[in-house]
Amino acid sequence: MAARARWCVAPPRAVPRRRAGGDAPGRARRRRGRGASAPRAADGPPPAEAASESIAVSTGRSASDDAKTELWERWWFEARNADALAVLAKMPGADVNRKTRPRIDPKGKVAFDPGGLTACALAAQRDDAASIRVLASLGADLNARDANGACALHHAAFADAADAADALVDLGADANAQDARDGSTAVILAAYGARRETLRRLVARHPVVDLSLRDVGNATVAGHCAQRRLADELLTILKLCGPGGAGRLLRGEKVYLGKRRELTGQLETLPARPHLAELCEAWGARVAEGDDKKALIAKLLQRTP
Repeated sequence: MAARARWCVAPPRAVPRRRAGGDAPGRARRRRGRGASAPRAADGPPPAEAASESIAVSTGRSASDDAKTELWERWWFEARNADALAVLAKMPGADVNRKTRPRIDPKGKVAFDPGGLTACALAAQRDDAASIRVLASLGADLNARDANGACALHHAAFADAADAADALVDLGADANAQDARDGSTAVILAAYGARRETLRRLVARHPVVDLSLRDVGNATVAGHCAQRRLADELLTILKLCGPGGAGRLLRGEKVYLGKRRELTGQLETLPARPHLAELCEAWGARVAEGDDKKALIAKLLQRTP
């Protein structure tokens, strides 16, 4: 028993010899490797904690604050009704103009979501006019743009969310904003996607909605309607724009021949009866009983200012 007790006693540590005029070899190597630094107090925080504390002091935020913000952000973008948004907007640190972050789409696995969507844009996508009105009352920016330069009204148009589009225009959203990718306005995007209900409502808001604007492909909303054979919508647009059409054809301008061909192509997509005959009446052209499609188009082109 006495013999075992001797092995329990730790052997004395060897004290390293100091070199003449210097530190021990290990300590000297450590100082050369790290440089001379002030010793840390024995009871002070570890380096990582000290760094986080200094960041928290400089930014005024803590890890707990960041966690609360992240949780609020998730709730904010997952909210699907006006009441939930109104409650969340009253929480500390709320930002009604917060935008979604870029991420990999979990449903697509490889599809990249560039983000930049506000709660207003998400409400527009789901045709939630009530949420849009609440967000507007809370001071939300109705013209905030996403990563593609599109506004909430663009999202409403492409989703054929007619009620949301009406609410946005009523609340003062820019009805003629053009996106950054291809210069589309909301009404052009609705025609491009054949979103007929939203297209009709936006066209009915002329002249607040400018029907003469062109995208990067130099096409007006009338051109997109002609390409997709949206005859009823095209007829309405041409009647609203008057002689010269949405392209504003004018005699004597340098691009007259190009615009004339453009308007002729649009008119050729319309049936002679009743569309072209009705347009002749709207533009003040006389229609004879025996006029065919070619004659009606010629009379409409003669009405060019």
